[in-house]
Amino acid sequence: MSLVATTLAAAAALAAGVSSGCAACVETAAGACVPMKCHYTFVAVCLVEALGAFGTLGLVFVKCKMGRRWLAAVGLAAHAAALALMRTGLMGLCGDTSMHCHETALLCTALAAAGALACAVLIALADPRRATLPKRGI
Repeated sequence: MSLVATTLAAAAALAAGVSSGCAACVETAAGACVPMKCHYTFVAVCLVEALGAFGTLGLVFVKCKMGRRWLAAVGLAAHAAALALMRTGLMGLCGDTSMHCHETALLCTALAAAGALACAVLIALADPRRATLPKRGI
């Protein structure tokens, strides 16, 4: 399950990094060309998801219960931050829904939501010895 969470975070980081928003730029009054705000949103999402991927990759090596919970919480926080960056007014996307950045945001949102679900399951099942412990009856 930790490899699933790592793969989802890495895929979201890769999707945000490769697509990186709209190709058009906004021209300033001085004549300079500045990237649209969706470009900066996807740069931030790429960095946050890369942090989440490294955090969940640590789950492969850490075997203690609290360490696994904290690393899964780092992954969950990274996915939640990526969702907040794309879907709230924190940074946001372009206003026109027909632009390329909305398609990329849909893919990144699906990957981040699935990764958040995987991290929530990892927090609940943090003890790696859980399967070998004796079962208690009711």
